[in-house]
Amino acid sequence: MRRFFAFLMLSGAFGLTTIIAGWWAAPALGAVWGLAVPARRSPAKIAAAAAALSWMLLLGWTATRGPIHRLADTVGAVFDLPGVVLYLITVVFAALTAGLAAATTGIVRELVRR
Repeated sequence: MRRFFAFLMLSGAFGLTTIIAGWWAAPALGAVWGLAVPARRSPAKIAAAAAALSWMLLLGWTATRGPIHRLADTVGAVFDLPGVVLYLITVVFAALTAGLAAATTGIVRELVRR
């Protein structure tokens, strides 16, 4: 149960830092998480999932405040993609950047310890 609450707190931290600092907060917080959590607890998977959840919630919140669907359809048309694909790309971007940053810093931490 403690891990679940830690996951929710991390997800909230991803959301809050993204609101404050922008998209680059996802890899920055992922890197910090990768340094703080031991490798046996899969920090990269946890960071990726937490970032994806927070960005999904941010997209949902943004959708209630403005015409984001119209924007997604317009930008999607430029790339000849349905607008829904842009939502998926956004969430995958957050997950990949956070997860890769956590994995990279975890590997570097282990190499420095040796």
